[in-house]
Amino acid sequence: MGDERKWGEDVGGRWDRQSLARAWGRILLPPEDVSGLGRVSERELIGFAPFRHFSVFLPFAFVGEADEPVLVLERRASSLRSQPQEIAFPGGKVEEGDPSYLAAAVREAAEELGVSPEAVRPWGKLGTLVTPYAYAVHAYVGELAELPHRPNPAEVDRLLFVPWSEVLAAPAERYPFEVEFRPRGAFPYARLPGGEAYPFRRAEMQGVAYELGGAFVWGLTARLLEVLVARWHEARSAPPSLPAEAGFRTGSSARVEKLFG
Repeated sequence: MGDERKWGEDVGGRWDRQSLARAWGRILLPPEDVSGLGRVSERELIGFAPFRHFSVFLPFAFVGEADEPVLVLERRASSLRSQPQEIAFPGGKVEEGDPSYLAAAVREAAEELGVSPEAVRPWGKLGTLVTPYAYAVHAYVGELAELPHRPNPAEVDRLLFVPWSEVLAAPAERYPFEVEFRPRGAFPYARLPGGEAYPFRRAEMQGVAYELGGAFVWGLTARLLEVLVARWHEARSAPPSLPAEAGFRTGSSARVEKLFG
């Protein structure tokens, strides 16, 4: 406990906004300039299909009297065609008018959470997740300066407020997934050695899932959570040190939920 407390004191001894922002500032990549810098050129990303670009925002917030930050996630609205009722971070497709991937993340977070764009304050970029189905997901981490009391009902069923200590303590569940690269349609199998019996490549991937706030979190959301937690622990184990979860007055996600009725 002494080492954990000292670790927290290194950046101010409290889990306040300034300390948390300073800590993540040491971990994350710099966010792009919203003036339009930071677009990844299609010449840089080479794949079997044109990439579709998405931006997401991983938001922290401070709720009530608790000095522990919570991570805010969404349960997607049941009316959505894609992944209804699943747990996700605010985000969506990068639109033609978005000046940068960061701008798209801020716009999507403000629209879905029902807060002003000025209240969405990025600390940095977690990275870009490239999926087997040609999605490039640009992930940013930051703070909500105002609490999202009225999320957009067309996109969000409800919000989950999970204390960061619970996120850090949640065990990762791992499941194998199989991806197969096989042609469709009138492919000229006769030109291949072995014809239709050609041994097309299959790949096994490890999927990750978590139980957070009473909800099952999997897929891209869980993968981003895994990276977020890993980056925190990597930085914690190497100088300069960062604030420790033991420095919080911790509370359960159920207690945090009560503050929102």
